[in-house]
Amino acid sequence: GVEVRFQKDEALPPVPLDAERMTQALLNLFLNAIQATERNGVLEVSARREGSPGRLSVRIADTGKGMPPDVIANIFNPYFTTRPSGTGLGLAIVHRVVEGHGGEIKVESQPGTGTTFTILLPLEGQAA
Repeated sequence: GVEVRFQKDEALPPVPLDAERMTQALLNLFLNAIQATERNGVLEVSARREGSPGRLSVRIADTGKGMPPDVIANIFNPYFTTRPSGTGLGLAIVHRVVEGHGGEIKVESQPGTGTTFTILLPLEGQAA
């Protein structure tokens, strides 16, 4: 019941990363977005080059219920969850994977309008 849209910059160079760990991180973000989004909502994923010397920017945006600032301040803490059946480990794992690749993750959210996570990874350097 959620429309998924994907856009990528066709000119992206290869990115040094651990594909298995990054897949786990992205799946966590995708599942969270889908669970937060009501039927007929939208999940948008985009990948593009940003800045100089160049970073890969992966943006995951949903039209879900969003989060207030007090929740955002804690989402990367292990065992913090707002779901009764959640473990609170998903976003902590995402954060650790992104930092392990020399990157950073940003979040923007407004209650009632959705959430956007942006992962920024170096395009050059040591592979994870």
